[in-house]
Formats: sequence, structure tokens, C-alpha cells
Amino acid sequence: MCGDELTLELTCADDALAMRFDGHACLVCLASADLLAESVDSASVAEARRTTARFLAALDSGATEGLSPALVSLLGVRALPIRVACAKLPWDAATKALAAIAGDPFSAESAR
Repeated sequence: MCGDELTLELTCADDALAMRFDGHACLVCLASADLLAESVDSASVAEARRTTARFLAALDSGATEGLSPALVSLLGVRALPIRVACAKLPWDAATKALAAIAGDPFSAESAR
């Protein structure tokens, strides 16, 4: 990585998520974290897991089905392969955190 460091704070009350982030990162990573927070706001853990999986798969494949227009625009980073890791960082961290919240240690471990 390029030195990006983010801290994600996910809270879940009544199966509705809220996410905040803080850290020092490049613009791509910060924009990605902002869109992640927006995407999981008030979502259930299951919905957030589906959204994160869908977006990470889209970064690999370019498939846009089920993504918001804002997330589709972030897929433009695929044209710059070195920046894909920057866009993935917050989503990978959220995947691990959501797996832990869901009590799925295997998924949390395999996402590392």
C-alpha cells in the first residue's frame, strides 16, 4: 500500500448500521470510504455485507448491477490498476468488521 491508514467505526443498533472513518489517506481511498459510509448507513448487517461483496466484485469485474450511481462512478478507478488497492482498502476493512459483527469468524479471517 501507499501508506494509507484508516480507522473505521461501525456501530449497530436495532440491526441498523452507522459508520464513521478517520485517518490519513489518498483522495481515492477517502472518497471510497465516504461512499462506503453512505452505502451502509442505516443498512442491516446482511444488507451491508451484500453491498460490500457486490462492490468488491465489481472492482474486479466491472459489473455494475445493483450498485448506486455513486459507486458505479468509483469503478472508474479500474482504469488505473495501482489505484484499485486504494479504493478497496476501506471496503476490505468493512468486510472483516461486518463478518465479525455477524459472528462469522471464518469470513473475517479469510478476508485478511
